[in-house]
Amino acid sequence: MKKTLQNSFTIIETLVAVSILMIAIVGPLTAANKGYSAALESRHRVIAANLAAEELEMLNNFKDNLQTDTSTGKNLFQMAASGDCSSSVCAIYLNNHDDWVVNTSCPSGGVYPCRLYLGSNGYQYSAGGAKLSDYYRYFTLQQVSEDPNQIVVTAITKWYTNRSSTNQDFIALKTVLTNYQK
Repeated sequence: MKKTLQNSFTIIETLVAVSILMIAIVGPLTAANKGYSAALESRHRVIAANLAAEELEMLNNFKDNLQTDTSTGKNLFQMAASGDCSSSVCAIYLNNHDDWVVNTSCPSGGVYPCRLYLGSNGYQYSAGGAKLSDYYRYFTLQQVSEDPNQIVVTAITKWYTNRSSTNQDFIALKTVLTNYQK
């Protein structure tokens, strides 16, 4: 009597095939996940850099128009000379009357640094129907000791990489503003 070969897989052959299939699937999924994480991090960095640059631009416009804070009556150079915004954080924004306000506390009455909301007109400090964002923005002032007509302005935007964690990332942009008369 002749014996016939069975045409079936053994357990070892099945395990090898499943292992090869898992390696083929897990590799691209891991690469896609890392790519997504990198894209999300890049998105946060670009938004934060733009928010910090916007803060510097607002401060430059405030200075160029020789404006003073509506609550203190000080300009940026007087604030730097008196130590305002050097040990504490400050925020600049337009109030309801389109007057510039430089605040040594969060405009919405919250905690430092000021949390931003995303509304139809972009990022803002007050909710007013806007959605709470992941970003906090503020600035500091330091007077240049060699020249009282120059101040170093640092605009800082922070965000948390995970809402339930304490991993905070930030972008800080600096510029020097000069006090000159038009």
